[in-house]
Amino acid sequence: MVQEIRKIIFSNDELFSAFNAYARTSPSFLPPGKLCSCAPVDQDSGGSAVKVETSEQNVVVRGADVLRPLILFCLENNIMLPREGRKTFSIANTKAVLTVELNLEYNLDSTEAPMTSEYARQIKIDGFGSTQGVGGNA
Repeated sequence: MVQEIRKIIFSNDELFSAFNAYARTSPSFLPPGKLCSCAPVDQDSGGSAVKVETSEQNVVVRGADVLRPLILFCLENNIMLPREGRKTFSIANTKAVLTVELNLEYNLDSTEAPMTSEYARQIKIDGFGSTQGVGGNA
């Protein structure tokens, strides 16, 4: 099995932009008030989070609530994300990091790698050999 791991590192400005854009599309996502700042923080409990300050309240956002704005930012900025990829949030060198892991299986007899994991499953199930490539050339 081939595993692809992609790390997308967000600057503080990009993180702010991601949270600001997501808050506009989901008004109940953050407390009321104007978004003033957001910064990645390592929690004492061992997890990663984002500290968000609005004009009225400060909150700490964790887990999927951090992933949603980062994924939306990627989609709006044409940063391709595999739909089936496992997405996680972490912090590296004080930057927010979106990690995408994708496991692919493909026919090892073929010299061409599949474009999607669905195609890989099709090859394995249907038993296509090395004479048929991604484009269906024989």
